[in-house]
Amino acid sequence: MDQYVQKQLTLIRKQFLTPVIGAMLYASLAWLTTIFPLATAGDVNIRPGIVVPIFFGLAFGPKVGFFTGMVGNLLGDLLSGVVAFPLPVVSDNAFINFAAGTYLPWQLGNGLMGMIAGFARRLIPRYNTFKDYATALFIAIIGIIIGMGTASALTVALGIADANFVFTQYFIPAVWSNIYNIILLLPVLLYNFEYFDMTAFKALRSKFMRRLLFLILGAAGLPIILLGLFLLQPDAVNGNSDQGVILFKLLFTIILTMLFVIVNASMVAQRLSGVIINLSDAAQLMETDELSPYHIRTLKETPGNDEISQLCRIFGQMAQETRIRQENMKRQIRQLHIKIDTNKTASEVASIVETDYFQQLERKVDELRVSVRL
Repeated sequence: MDQYVQKQLTLIRKQFLTPVIGAMLYASLAWLTTIFPLATAGDVNIRPGIVVPIFFGLAFGPKVGFFTGMVGNLLGDLLSGVVAFPLPVVSDNAFINFAAGTYLPWQLGNGLMGMIAGFARRLIPRYNTFKDYATALFIAIIGIIIGMGTASALTVALGIADANFVFTQYFIPAVWSNIYNIILLLPVLLYNFEYFDMTAFKALRSKFMRRLLFLILGAAGLPIILLGLFLLQPDAVNGNSDQGVILFKLLFTIILTMLFVIVNASMVAQRLSGVIINLSDAAQLMETDELSPYHIRTLKETPGNDEISQLCRIFGQMAQETRIRQENMKRQIRQLHIKIDTNKTASEVASIVETDYFQQLERKVDELRVSVRL
């Protein structure tokens, strides 16, 4: 009975709870990023949250991806005020009014992006290799093109907007922006999803983990702030500034943020790799009995109060105790060798004394002593 209930709960979670969570997450991110409009597009924003329906599709299948994309985008538009009631009247046709007021083609387009990505789940059971990630990205890009293309075509077909305007102000900006976001974010999400472990949350109590999270968030925060400030400039947003100046500022911002991230990542990598390399080298030297007192002292004096630093100090203490035990054992072995050699000599002397030849010599020596006295 317990197994049956557990299976039903798992089924409910997969079929209902997962897509609802995905839609709410996508809606929240869409609402938050409405303050980052593309400078040279229509109502298209920089939306890193687009990775949510695509990821949910790749992770849980096409149904979940479609629901997450369509319902999540609609909720995000409602939260941000893009869709508001009563709906505007643009035609005598009630369906066209509904489609235009709710941006129905674009809701369907977002659903298609998640659904098409979900078909990759049948081709890629697990995301372990570079080929798996490349295949997932390729299918996701195809889904973006088809989803945004379908939305654009429906918008034109319903007479909501002109074809040239839709293509230049909606389709092209939305496609390249979405592709850019998923290339940066999707592999990270897939990797973490593949190796996710519910019991690993206890690692958040780790001082080392908290420090690492702080450094990562610091490295990610500056690019977001700088790009946000750049895109929120009135001239850039309204398209009144010279395109060359906009491009120069954007390139300068990207280069600056990349340099910051590279320097910060290098420092983090140096800290992590330096400690781990010292620990690995010490383990190899200890295996070959070549660990010197200098290496032991270096490990015992490792600075820091995080878990890796503590591990190095503990390993250094253990290595010192092991070295002391080895020296004591070598000293005992040398003493044992001396004792064995002494006993062997005594045994050899005793065996010689007990021979007939030696006893005859003793008798002759005694006889000589007597004859000398006489």
